[in-house]
Amino acid sequence: MRRNRIPILLLVTILLATLFSQGCLDISFSPVPGPGFPRPGKLEDLYDVLPDIGQCYEGVLKETEKQKALEELNFIRSLHGLRPVAYDYQSDIFTARAALIIVASKQMSHFPSPSLPCFTQEGYFGSSTSNLSMWEWYDTIPATENFVIGWIIDDEVESLGHRRWLLSPFLKQISFGRVDVWGFTGAAIRVIYESTVPSSVDFVAYPYGEYPRNLFLPNWYLSFSAVPSKSSVWANERVDFSRATIEVVDEAGNSIPVHSIRFDNQGYGVPNNLQWKCNGLRYGKTYLVKIKNVRFDGKTLEYEYWFRIM
Repeated sequence: MRRNRIPILLLVTILLATLFSQGCLDISFSPVPGPGFPRPGKLEDLYDVLPDIGQCYEGVLKETEKQKALEELNFIRSLHGLRPVAYDYQSDIFTARAALIIVASKQMSHFPSPSLPCFTQEGYFGSSTSNLSMWEWYDTIPATENFVIGWIIDDEVESLGHRRWLLSPFLKQISFGRVDVWGFTGAAIRVIYESTVPSSVDFVAYPYGEYPRNLFLPNWYLSFSAVPSKSSVWANERVDFSRATIEVVDEAGNSIPVHSIRFDNQGYGVPNNLQWKCNGLRYGKTYLVKIKNVRFDGKTLEYEYWFRIM
């Protein structure tokens, strides 16, 4: 779940302001890579039929908004070498009504109470199978793609669960829903399905390769999931990071201090996760990451990759 409020979590303009305040401005900025979409100026830009909270009606979201969420996510997944996901139109009723519960109640839960306004079984199912977000705003309507970006960064979410679901190599499809009233938005993206696809990668690292700066928050968690089993999601639960070591070096071979190391085998996407923080990472600089002593079914695995925040 994500709660977005001016001036708290995940309002992307504030994320960017945070980026600019943390001492990493050592290159000239060019436009951020990735999809570019026109910003909504009025709620009518988002909907074929506007929501009506008083009537517990979620409205009809424009097809273009659904495609923005899909295109942004697939662009991000491509940076990690992950297969694109398809759009699941049959789940739109679930994500839309999950978002409706958020807006009507001004709160989020993956298991909303039947006592909440505008509660429905469809909304309950959508809430329990989706990443959620709520965003309080003043005069700038949040762009659909910024919800996806917020879930990828996952600021102040220690589990990084939203990031892990969206970057799962086993993810097959998504559905996106949002409901707006002036000054407040609820959003949901379905990520939990029984049906999966085989993985096309041996690991998922964040950040990875040349990575756009709007997808990364300095001083927040980097993360890594090993995928020794490409066919079985839950076989990867047997990955053991208890003796793993992490080394990050810059272009000159200098070691970058690593701290706040955590790992778990919770089932957010790939059921293993290693995360850590690095202070002083700089834009435009290449960093090499080496992860050693990863255990899986009696074998010791090692991984190496690089990233550069552009």
